[in-house]
Amino acid sequence: MFLQDIESFQLLPYRWAWLVSIWLPYLEITAAVALLWGRKWTQAASGLLGAMLLVFVGATISAWARGLTLACGCFGHSSEPSSYSWMLTRNLVLLALAGCIFRTGKTTISITKPVRDTNSDEQTNPVL
Repeated sequence: MFLQDIESFQLLPYRWAWLVSIWLPYLEITAAVALLWGRKWTQAASGLLGAMLLVFVGATISAWARGLTLACGCFGHSSEPSSYSWMLTRNLVLLALAGCIFRTGKTTISITKPVRDTNSDEQTNPVL
């Protein structure tokens, strides 16, 4: 199903679309986990997610300009055509968030243990 969604953009030959449909979900999951892992991985993960969003925004604009009908496969396959304006708005907001995280290197949540500052009795979260 995801392969069909990638092919609907008509940007890649079948073999490349097949490869992207195999590794892209794993790359996205890995980047999402790295984003939550802590300060060490936050900037790299947000940069990677931002780059993927830029590619997707460009592919969406290209498909829109060529008059293609896309069904969004973001949360499972849909037979309903997607709204280009909604897809672009959502992804540009996510891109802005990824940019903010990349710039600051901080998120408000982390799955790593809080660390103790040896100079005080307070616990601090490594990503704050």
